[in-house]
Amino acid sequence: MVERTEADPIEHEDRWILNLRGLSVTRIGVDSQLTLALGLDVTWQVVLEAPFQLSPGSVHLPDHAMIMDMTDPREAVEQQLAAYNSHDLDAFAATYAEDVVVNRRDGSRLQGRPALRDQYAGQFAEGRCRAEILARISEGDWVVDHELAHGLADDPIRVLVAYRVRDGLIDRVDFLG
Repeated sequence: MVERTEADPIEHEDRWILNLRGLSVTRIGVDSQLTLALGLDVTWQVVLEAPFQLSPGSVHLPDHAMIMDMTDPREAVEQQLAAYNSHDLDAFAATYAEDVVVNRRDGSRLQGRPALRDQYAGQFAEGRCRAEILARISEGDWVVDHELAHGLADDPIRVLVAYRVRDGLIDRVDFLG
């Protein structure tokens, strides 16, 4: 009989339970289900599934498996937005590189995470800022948001903000209008 360890998955009739404490997800592979929605009103749906088995050891994905990189620049920008809207200065600053450069609408520039924290500390403490994303596009390391910024002036301000993400952190921000 093989002795189980705390890290081993536990099999139940309808699910697996994995102990993931202390681990970080860096990639997700999907290769077990394909769902086809047929018709514009999605009245028919076909689900094709392939059986798979969970086993200990290294993860090996077939060449045709779809991979989603968890360091996608949109994820970093979305985390930044969530922290901004919840006025969480620590979480907000953590989405930025230590040497971040922020080119502001008025032509001034913030350099470094400490300057960023200083700039946003007052707004966050007052709880008066919130951004609403009207549109988002991305290409490579860049994510561009069309934002409606609330709480910075009497009326909401429309602005384009370009974020460059490297190694999972925002290292450059350009406010474009």
